[in-house]
Amino acid sequence: MTFRPVIHGFYRYTDIIFEWHTAFQDRPVIERALKAFISPHCVTRKEHPFNKDAKGAEFWMGTLPNGEQRLLYSSAQVEYARYWLKEMGFTNGALIPIPDSSYLLRPGTELQAVSPVYYNDAAKLKNATKDVDKNNKRLKRIKNAHTGRIQFERIRNAWNEKVGTWCAIDFEWWERQPNPMTEVGLSSVVFENGLESTASRHLIFQENRLCRNIYSPQNREHFLFGESQTLPKKQITGELDIYLRTASARGPVFLIFHDQTGDIK
Repeated sequence: MTFRPVIHGFYRYTDIIFEWHTAFQDRPVIERALKAFISPHCVTRKEHPFNKDAKGAEFWMGTLPNGEQRLLYSSAQVEYARYWLKEMGFTNGALIPIPDSSYLLRPGTELQAVSPVYYNDAAKLKNATKDVDKNNKRLKRIKNAHTGRIQFERIRNAWNEKVGTWCAIDFEWWERQPNPMTEVGLSSVVFENGLESTASRHLIFQENRLCRNIYSPQNREHFLFGESQTLPKKQITGELDIYLRTASARGPVFLIFHDQTGDIK
């Protein structure tokens, strides 16, 4: 006889209420009975065994390591449900299988904290997962703001060290087609031995100089920080390559883009 350890933990509420019963589609009596027993309308009734001291149906709110929360069923509740189905005669005296243990969330590993929550209204229970999702999205926004602050502090500290090359680059494309590149501007600050020197360049792609914008501002002839140069695309890309290689040889290179997704591409 093989003995398997009993694993206790928590299942996601959504896995239990939306997925568990689908394992019994070939046994419609069990499927319907299970769906009814765990439905919001049923579990929030006072006579349901999941109700605790008239507080309402007891569930659990778990906190994941990243701070997000999940509404949970305990493994004890899942076990109770399968025994209830057996005792009520829906399973011909057999215990139905429970969800695989790989779906379990365990305190101390997948869960940082777990606390009971109660629902005495079916509508509130139905909306519970939506409320949890809203809170998780709000948490992500807060984390993003916090991450941005950390990045800002790192950048400021790097600037205060007065090393390397800081270069702002902006590429411009013709508004009527995505491929013709019309110009590129760059402004750089180079620190050597703690001393700061600046330089700016404006390069116009000779092959596309006749591509004129209609809706976007046309400022190609109004560069304010030096003289513009009209050069072949091959020469421009070559000079930019040499510039970045030379800068990286002097130390770290910090690139600032107007549109990092488009400019890097």
